[in-house]
Amino acid sequence: MQNICVVGTGYVGLTTGVCFADLGNKVTCIEIDLHKLDTLTVAQLSGTSLAMIEKHYGQPEPG
Repeated sequence: MQNICVVGTGYVGLTTGVCFADLGNKVTCIEIDLHKLDTLTVAQLSGTSLAMIEKHYGQPEPG
């Protein structure tokens, strides 16, 4: 298991972080754009990413 930091939680960063977590790594995602964090919703995630997030972190709350 590796400790990985992903900078940016856009479509690519968030999906990358989730994929690394699914492979067994401890992942921390960092985002400095508070507006992006406020507007991030479950609907923006692909089906595969959402399934992986639910597997590791439980059911996300709708935005």
